[in-house]
Amino acid sequence: MTNLNERQQKIAETTDGIVAVDAGPGTGKTHTIVQRYLNILRKEVAPSDILLLTFTNNAALEMEGRVKSEMLCSSADADASAVRSSTFDAFCLRVVMESPETVKEFFKTKETLTRNARLVQNETIDQEYFRNVYTRFIRRYGHIYGNIPAIVGTSASDVYDVIQRLMAIGIAPTHDEGWFGRSRDSLFGDTEKLIEKLSKNTERANVRYSAAANDLPPDRRLDEVTGEMIKEAANDPRALLLRFINGVYYEYIRSSISDNRLTFGLNALFAFIILYSSKRVRKMMSFRYVMVDEFQDTNELQFMISLLILREPNLCAVGDWKQGIYGFRYASVDNMIHFRERLAEMTRFLNKGEKRVVPFDGEPVSLPLTENYRSSQTVIDAAFRTLRCRARKDETIDTAYLDANVTQLTAFRDHGGYTHAERLHAETYDKEKLAILQRITEYVTDPRYRIPVYDADGNIIRDRQPEYGDIAVLCRANKMCIDIKNEADRYGIPAHLQGDVSIMDTREGKLVLAWLRYINNRTDLRGPVTILADSGYTLAELRAMFPRHGVPCIPDGMERHRETLRTKRRRINDLLTSIFAYHGLNNDITQSIISTISSTHSGSMLTISEMIGLIETDMKRGSRYNVDAPLDGRSVMIQTMHKSKGLEYPIVIVGGLTMSKMPLDKHDDSVIAFDPLYGVRLKNDYVVTGKHHKVFKCWKWNIIDSLPPDRDEERRLFFVALSRARQYITMTCFGTKPSYFIRDVCDGEMTDTDPILEKRERTVTAAVNERPSVPGYEPRMNRISLHDIMGAYEESGGGKGADHGIRVHKDAQRIMSGMIPSVSDDETRYIRKIYDSLKGAEILTETDCSLPMKDTVIAGRIDMLAIFKDRVEVHDFKTDMNRDNEPRYRIQMSVYAHAASSLGKPVVCVIDYVSQGISVTVEPIGIDEIYQRIASFAGG
Repeated sequence: MTNLNERQQKIAETTDGIVAVDAGPGTGKTHTIVQRYLNILRKEVAPSDILLLTFTNNAALEMEGRVKSEMLCSSADADASAVRSSTFDAFCLRVVMESPETVKEFFKTKETLTRNARLVQNETIDQEYFRNVYTRFIRRYGHIYGNIPAIVGTSASDVYDVIQRLMAIGIAPTHDEGWFGRSRDSLFGDTEKLIEKLSKNTERANVRYSAAANDLPPDRRLDEVTGEMIKEAANDPRALLLRFINGVYYEYIRSSISDNRLTFGLNALFAFIILYSSKRVRKMMSFRYVMVDEFQDTNELQFMISLLILREPNLCAVGDWKQGIYGFRYASVDNMIHFRERLAEMTRFLNKGEKRVVPFDGEPVSLPLTENYRSSQTVIDAAFRTLRCRARKDETIDTAYLDANVTQLTAFRDHGGYTHAERLHAETYDKEKLAILQRITEYVTDPRYRIPVYDADGNIIRDRQPEYGDIAVLCRANKMCIDIKNEADRYGIPAHLQGDVSIMDTREGKLVLAWLRYINNRTDLRGPVTILADSGYTLAELRAMFPRHGVPCIPDGMERHRETLRTKRRRINDLLTSIFAYHGLNNDITQSIISTISSTHSGSMLTISEMIGLIETDMKRGSRYNVDAPLDGRSVMIQTMHKSKGLEYPIVIVGGLTMSKMPLDKHDDSVIAFDPLYGVRLKNDYVVTGKHHKVFKCWKWNIIDSLPPDRDEERRLFFVALSRARQYITMTCFGTKPSYFIRDVCDGEMTDTDPILEKRERTVTAAVNERPSVPGYEPRMNRISLHDIMGAYEESGGGKGADHGIRVHKDAQRIMSGMIPSVSDDETRYIRKIYDSLKGAEILTETDCSLPMKDTVIAGRIDMLAIFKDRVEVHDFKTDMNRDNEPRYRIQMSVYAHAASSLGKPVVCVIDYVSQGISVTVEPIGIDEIYQRIASFAGG
C-alpha cells in the first residue's frame, strides 16, 4: 500500500475479526479507515455489506464522501452509490421503523407505536412532555410509594436525568415492575467497591459530614463517620425507590408509545430491544463488516447494537479514550478503555437463551496509531501533560496507570521550529479577555510567528505571517466565548462564534423573549422595559416612562412595531427576523435562535405563550444549541472546548483556566442521583420528629457524596483543546487562583500580562426626564417570507399534510447527501431517480435564498439546486396528488429563478410532484409581476 506508515498499513490490512484501533489526534485515522474499506472491497465484498457508523451527519457524509472518492480514484470494481454510512440515530430509527410492533410486544402495552412516529429533537420540549407524564403519575399512583413523592417533590427533571442515564446503559423497565438489561445490578451499585472507597476516605468524609450537620436529622448529627455508618450507607436497600423509578420510567415509555413519539434516547432503546427480540430484524439489518468511528463516544447501548448487527464477527472500533468528553451525554470511555472485557460481558448477556451475536474465534486485536501528522512535538507534549494535571492541590494522579495505558505520539514534522506553548496570567477577568485580544494581534503582526507552507511532498517551500483565520480561541464556558466575541467586535478584530452555546441567555435571546412577552401581553412590562433598557435608556428614564401608578409611556414606533409583529404570529421565522431587524442584529447567534425556535415551533405548533415558557426553561437550564458560524478563513474562530473536537488550527488560545472554571466546579442541587458505583440514590430524607414532618439531607448520601469528584473528563477536555493546535498554544488565566491545570501543564513561571488595549465604554446620558423624548420609528428594509406572496393553498390539491411533507423533504435531503432515506417508498424512489439524472452537477440542498426587491427582501429556501457547467436547475419537491396549486408554485419557482440567476447561468425551474411520479418544467414570471404581488401583500 502507498502513503501509509507501518502501523496504518497494519490496520488497513487487518480486515477480519474484532479490532480496536487506538487513534490519537492527528494520526490519520480517516485515511487509514478508508484504505481498510478498500481492502475489504478487494475481497469481493459488496459495499452494501459494509456499514460505517458515526455520530454526526457531517461525519457520516465526510466518511462516505472520502470512501466514494477513493473508490473512483482506485478504479474499485464496486458501485460507489451502494456505500452505506449512517449516524447511530439514523440507523436506530431505521430499525424502529422496520418493526415498531415489537416495542408493543416487549413492553406489553395496549398502545402501538406506528411507522408514523415522530422524532422529537428538542430536549426542552421532551422535558416538558416528561414533566406532564410525571405529574399525572404522581397524582394517580403517588400514594403507593410512601414518602418518596414528598422527597422528590416537583423535581421531575432530576428523575428524567436518571431515566436517560438508564436508557444509555440499556436498562429498561418491564410490565411486571421488573428490569431488563445487562447492567441491572448497577441499580443498587457495587457495594463492596463503594465501602472500600469510602473507608479510604474517612478524613474527607468527616469534614464533609460535620460541615453539613445542621442539615441532617437530629439523631445523625455526629462528630465523625464510623465504619458501621459507611456499611449502613452503602447497603441502603432502596427497593421502594427503585419501584418508583420503574413505575415512572414505564409510564413514560407507555405514554410515548401511545402518542407515537420518539426521542433520541427512546429511539436507541427501542432499536436495541427490537434487535434483541427479533431474529428477522437482526438478519435484515445485519452487515458482514461494521466500522464505528469515535468509539469512545458510544454508550453501552450503542456498543451492544454494534454487536447485534454483525452477520460475521468483523467489527472495527476506532477511537481515542483521551478524547472522550461526552459523559454528560451518557457516553462511556470504558467502552474503549475496557474494550476486551466489555465485549466478552456483552456477548455473554446478548447470547443468553438464544444466539444473537455471532461467535468469534480468538481475542480482539488492539492496534495503535503512534505518529501525529498535525502538531509539533512541543504541542503534543503539552497536550499529553494535561492527563497528569491535578484538579486540586491534594489530588494524586495514578501516573503508573497512565504510563501503562497511554499510547504516546511522536510528531511527523516540526513546522520549521515555529512552535511554542506559553501561559499568561492577568489580574482580572476583563484584563484576561483583553490579553487574549492582544495575543491575537501579536500573532498576526509580529514577524517572529510564522506558518510554514508545504508542497505536495510535505516539504516546506516558504513561510508566511499568521492570519486571523489561523487562530482559534477555546473556552470551557460558553459565557466566556460570548464575552470574547463581544470584545473582539468592539476592537475591530474579525471573529466568529461557533459551538454549543446557551443562545437564550445571550442579549439576542433575551430580546426575543422580551418581544414575545410584549406581543403576547401588552401589560407584561418585563417586555418593553427589557427592550428599552437594551436601547440605552437609563434606570431613571425607565422609571419615568413606567410610573408605578400611571399609564406607561411606550414609544410610538415601538408600539407600531409590536402591531406589525402581531400579524406574524403564525409565521415564526418572519416574526423572529423582524425582531432582530428592529435592533439591526444579524449574526451567528440570531441565525441560531431563528433556526432553533422555528424548527421547534413548526414541529409542535406551539403558541406564543408556550414558546415563552420554553425559552424561559432554556434560560433556567442553560440549554445549549449549535451556533454555526461561516468558515470564511478570515476570522478568528471562538468555540467551546467541546465544539472544537475534530478540528485543528495552527494557533490555539485556551482561556479561562481559573479555579472552579476549568475544571468546572458544578453545583449539583438535584434530589436524586445514579451512578453504577453507588446505584440509584435519594439525596434527601423524609423525617418525622415529634409532630413535625420535615425533609432533611439524607445522612447516607452525605457520606457517599464525600467521595472526591472524578475530574478525568475535564482532563480529557483540556487534552482535546490543546491537541487542536499545530504550532502555537497560549493558555490564559486571571486572579489569585489559577487552575492547577494551567499550573501543572508546563514547567517554569507563568508570564504576567497587563494588556495595553484601552477599553472603550459605551456612554449614555444620565439626564432624567419626566417624559423623555423618544426618536420616531425609522422605516427599515422589509423582509417577507416567500409564502406570503404565493397566495392561499388550494385544499383540492390533495396534499398529504405538513408532517408527511416534512418527512419527504428530509428524506430528499438524505438522498441528495448520499445517505439512506428513513423509508423506502414510491416517493423516495422517484427522488432517487431525479438525483441519478443530475450526474455531473454540483448539488446543494435546503439552500436559503434572498431576492432583494426595491425596499423589500423576499426570503425562501430552495429544496435542491443543481449547478451544471452550462445551466442551473432549481428543483422543488411537492407531495400534492394533482396540479391544482401549480400557479402559486410558479410564483415560488420564479423567485428562486431570479435569485439563482446571480450564478450567471441560465436557470431551469422544475416542480417535482414526487407523489405522482412526474416532473414539470415551468417558465418563471417577470420581476415586475413579482413586485406587484409584494405591493398587493403590503396593501392587504
